[in-house]
Amino acid sequence: MSPETILQSHPALQIAWQKRQSVVLFADVVGFFQMARQTPLEELGQSIGQLYGFWGAEIRRQRGEVISYIGDSVLAVFNKESCGTMDPEWCATLTAFHLVKGTKKLRPEMELSVGLHFGEILEGSWEEAGRVMRTVLGDTVNKAALLVAGKLRGIHATPPLVEILGPRVAKEKLTLRFPGGTEDTTVFRLNSLVL
Repeated sequence: MSPETILQSHPALQIAWQKRQSVVLFADVVGFFQMARQTPLEELGQSIGQLYGFWGAEIRRQRGEVISYIGDSVLAVFNKESCGTMDPEWCATLTAFHLVKGTKKLRPEMELSVGLHFGEILEGSWEEAGRVMRTVLGDTVNKAALLVAGKLRGIHATPPLVEILGPRVAKEKLTLRFPGGTEDTTVFRLNSLVL
């Protein structure tokens, strides 16, 4: 089947795209693949249902918006318009700490890693098969996701976000190389909030 035939029989979705400056939060359960192999499906589904309920409520409580749940992960955005008098970097960071601590209380055997990055994203929404779908794209999203994809554990943020947070967080500086990158990149492990 030629590309032209594919495009004629499967037309492009009509996606409403919008560029915006956002903080992206990507959280992922550490070691979930092994846990999924060893846990009965019903129990696994119940655990994830509990986590989704907690994660979504906490993200909304801190004025963020869940974009999607992906298996054992959640993707959310925080924008200036929704955070009121607080900056979105603070809303997202506060959420990250609450998610990590709350997940541990709900499921003591689980550890959650969180990546935070600030920058320009492309946010899209469309209707498909009677459902409203949403997504976010861009390097900002990719970097947030990559912060939880490797060997890093805990809450990690990139310099643009940490610069805005300033002394409100205790942190340590790390260097890593993102997959496909040619240079080391500075990131920060966020250890605690300084209130």
